[in-house]
Amino acid sequence: ELAINLPDVEALSTTPSFGFSGSFNKWAAVNDSVIELDASPFKDDMFSRYTNLAERETDVVMQHALSKRRQYTLTLPPGYIAEELQAVEVNNATGSYNWRMLIDDSIITITEAVVINSPRVAVADYSEFRELCRTIDDTQNLVIRIIEAN
Repeated sequence: ELAINLPDVEALSTTPSFGFSGSFNKWAAVNDSVIELDASPFKDDMFSRYTNLAERETDVVMQHALSKRRQYTLTLPPGYIAEELQAVEVNNATGSYNWRMLIDDSIITITEAVVINSPRVAVADYSEFRELCRTIDDTQNLVIRIIEAN
């Protein structure tokens, strides 16, 4: 079952916010009674898309600047607990990335925000942009371990 909440696209003075709820079949794997959950079900693949070269001679040009915030709320199965991961925060001249995991009883809330300040990244800023992109991808590829409570 999938439920989608769409914004009023005619309200041009507000930032659109899209929401949905449903099941993800490939977000998690079970290994020896441990549920392994990706830190983010959506992968931005920033490093491979924009910064796979060690050095650049020309600017990086993207279609547009980027600003997105995602929040996921998960309910743990009865008798299970999650191993909490540390928050990640990077801010530099090219943008920012924040990822947080909060656990309240059997509810996990994961929040992440990606901001790329400009659709064009100058050669002089490439190393900072590359660091930002690597952090985004590395964080989104972390694994949250959900284990049986003792």
